[in-house]
Amino acid sequence: MAYGLGVAKGMLTTISHLVKPPITIQYPEERLDMPIWTRGRPRLIYEVDTGELRCTACGACALACPVDVIKIEQHPSPTGKGKVLDRFDIDMAGCIECALCVEACPFRAITMAPDFEMASTYDRASDLVYDMYELRIAGTTEIDAGMEHIQGVKRGLRGQAAPAAARPAPARPAAAPAAVAEPKAAPQAAVPSGQGDTAAAAAAGAAAAAPTTAVAPTDYDPLTISDEDLKKLPPAERAKVYRARLKASGWQPPTPS
Repeated sequence: MAYGLGVAKGMLTTISHLVKPPITIQYPEERLDMPIWTRGRPRLIYEVDTGELRCTACGACALACPVDVIKIEQHPSPTGKGKVLDRFDIDMAGCIECALCVEACPFRAITMAPDFEMASTYDRASDLVYDMYELRIAGTTEIDAGMEHIQGVKRGLRGQAAPAAARPAPARPAAAPAAVAEPKAAPQAAVPSGQGDTAAAAAAGAAAAAPTTAVAPTDYDPLTISDEDLKKLPPAERAKVYRARLKASGWQPPTPS
């Protein structure tokens, strides 16, 4: 019974797919529309209006390539500014289509095109090496969007077209001025009751509340000076008093053995 129930469930699953639209296509007669950010063959972008490549022959993509399939040759520009690109080859026999060259390019001159059909009759030694003329692709809006999508994934900016470096930083709010503490008025002494002159009483109370500076004694005996007068002496004078008292007590420093 259990075996027959399992067979019935399997047949129902198979029959249910007969009424659903197919999820497969008959390639190569039928082809899917690949998204523009598909990581296929690397391509060099050129400006549509001038036809010149954006590549400045800086070599950043060749340094970033983990499999060393990008070969660049250049010479100094006659104007003395920058370099002139002589050779740009990519060996697709070893390319792993990682798009690290796209992420490393500071001039947005290389992208990953959605073409991937290279498994036809070819000579591995020559046919899969693409030069700068075979890699050219127009820098249309869609091509730029695909390139910026790949770079945006690296920076965590998916869905934002402009690179992070091109956007101005948000203005910081102006710092609030620091509050200046106002000096507090000194408390006034209470006016004694029973006096007619209020101003004189207030002045007398303020004078009484003001701290008095202790006057150090000038003529004293180191052996008989009181502790209160000793505290009034400066540190150097107190040291003299302590030495005099030690000498009078007969104390001697211990001699080394």
